[in-house]
Amino acid sequence: MRFSGLTSSSVASLLCCLIGNGCKGGDKKTDSPHRVRAVVINKKLSTFGYKIDLEKLKFETLGAEQAKADLAQQFSLQSDVIWRAQYLLQYLTLEEPPVSFESFQQQSAINASNTFLAYYHPERHSLVFLESDYAGPGADDGLVAHELIHAYQSRVLGGLGNFLRNSESLDDLFVRRIVIEGHAEAVSSAVVRAGEDHDLQTVALVDDTDSIEQVFSGEALSLIYRAGRRFFWLMHADGGWELVEEVLQSRPTSSEQMLHPSKLGQDMPTTIDLPPWPSAAGQAKRQFETVVGEFAIYGMLINNGLRVTEAYISATGWDGDLMRVYQVGNDEWVMVWRTLWDRNEDAKQFVEAFSAKKSDTSRLRLRQKGCAVDLVYAKDQAIAPLLHAVLNTAECPADTTTDVLSTISEEQRALTKLKDEPKVRSNRWLIPRVGLSIAVPLGWKEMTNNGRASLVAPASAAFSANLNVIDLPRNGQSLEDLLKSETAPVKNIDSLTLDHSIIGTTNGISTLRIEFHGTMPGMSSAMHFIVTEYLCTDRYVVITATGLYSHRKEDSPILEAAIASLEIDKELCNPL
Repeated sequence: MRFSGLTSSSVASLLCCLIGNGCKGGDKKTDSPHRVRAVVINKKLSTFGYKIDLEKLKFETLGAEQAKADLAQQFSLQSDVIWRAQYLLQYLTLEEPPVSFESFQQQSAINASNTFLAYYHPERHSLVFLESDYAGPGADDGLVAHELIHAYQSRVLGGLGNFLRNSESLDDLFVRRIVIEGHAEAVSSAVVRAGEDHDLQTVALVDDTDSIEQVFSGEALSLIYRAGRRFFWLMHADGGWELVEEVLQSRPTSSEQMLHPSKLGQDMPTTIDLPPWPSAAGQAKRQFETVVGEFAIYGMLINNGLRVTEAYISATGWDGDLMRVYQVGNDEWVMVWRTLWDRNEDAKQFVEAFSAKKSDTSRLRLRQKGCAVDLVYAKDQAIAPLLHAVLNTAECPADTTTDVLSTISEEQRALTKLKDEPKVRSNRWLIPRVGLSIAVPLGWKEMTNNGRASLVAPASAAFSANLNVIDLPRNGQSLEDLLKSETAPVKNIDSLTLDHSIIGTTNGISTLRIEFHGTMPGMSSAMHFIVTEYLCTDRYVVITATGLYSHRKEDSPILEAAIASLEIDKELCNPL
């Protein structure tokens, strides 16, 4: 599946992401224009061994409602144990958790159909593209290449449906998903970046970076793709496409090793066994047990309100876990979840991160003993102490110097990145990574949503105006080049109006300004966008101000003043 296009244009990516939030309905089409593009992409793929027989591959275009039903059918094939484990993690961390397990399953299919632009259907051997009013050239190439690689994977892995259904635990499911999405991302991004006269093996695969998809689709959603892409790019750097293919077919043993490639083949997870249900707690029936894994913990902490880097640090050092769920009575469930960590300090970080944002702790008890953390969730508050009593026998495994050192190294790298996280100081919003600061409008505050920081207006009944900042690789582009690439997608959508685009100066800095409004495909309310961009050495910085078009008279002066207040630390960023 793919949820945004691989484009060099931030506005184009923004539109792809927003278009993903619902597409108009339509009938199935058999001669998709994507097939035409697939012939060109397939030739590139074949230059280094990826061969897909297009004659055996179907191409379909579905409306959102059709895709929703199609995805729901695919989701129903996933293990019930894994579904329930994911549901419980959301139940533990979200302020408004799913009302039931069944509603969680239904909402998952709805979210997927509202977010993804395309997916591969392994049972039909078909590439399915959701109908959209916009598909830019870069987005189209990226989508087609990504889904073609899924078709290739299905052949070499014995069918993607079976590959995912054979997951032994929640952690194993995420390993498999990161493998197939990361592999598809790495190869498809190489295709998009390769020129017509370039051998794909000579393409420089750069490190992961910001993307507009993270702002609008959210960090939590993009984690699988970004983690997998980074992992396979590092594999490519170490051993080329040969190593990439080897890892595709042999996959790591835990999601920890995919998040931290330095641990690959070295830091093996500890197997955990939990004590039996205490007789003093009454009768209970064991429902299921599974290994949750570091990746699921990482995403859970983001859902819990932490920023991505904070969640990353708090999940790093995972050494193993086991979640077991019991049924007590007719409709009550009790969860016992033990996690082990490389160091006592890592266990403490997890406890603090988990406890920081969760408001309702009346049914949940968390207890740390050395490197072990035991979580008990029970409606009957008399049960938790009895379970903690039998769990009190936990012993930490012997210290493994290699594991501890790799954990320390990963955390230090993340702590360095944490210093560059946005923050508010003296009524200015600071973005240290690019040396940018913006005056905070009266009443506005910094908020974390889906792991990313934004500057947000006071809450309103409909939509809160907001400011986001990202930086992207410049790739030699001038402001004139960006003006052309950024305005093209706006002009391609009938429901959008380009108000103006101009290269000028903002507070003495050369900037590109693009302002447009209208109703995005699949959205009911008209929006107003002000995009300001400037060059910063080898990158360009994008400041996106968004509000409701109906509130533009109230919002625009505030947004304009905030943008006009931008200041740049020229020691950190040399604006061109």
